[in-house]
Amino acid sequence: MPRDRVQALLGTPVETASKTYGGATGNPWNGLEWTYSWKQGYSARRLVLVFQSTGGGWLLNNWDWRNY
Repeated sequence: MPRDRVQALLGTPVETASKTYGGATGNPWNGLEWTYSWKQGYSARRLVLVFQSTGGGWLLNNWDWRNY
């Protein structure tokens, strides 16, 4: 899914970071990490999305949904 579609669905992320992924595999790639957070009472959830830079833009590579 392209980055602009994700932002249209979820809005602006709470945190962003630029990182290099895959260095240990010998095939590093540029990534952009977006973090979203939601709180409900005493519990909180965090969604971390990682986009991979492609020739045509940024595509969602993976995600992690966790408690914090």
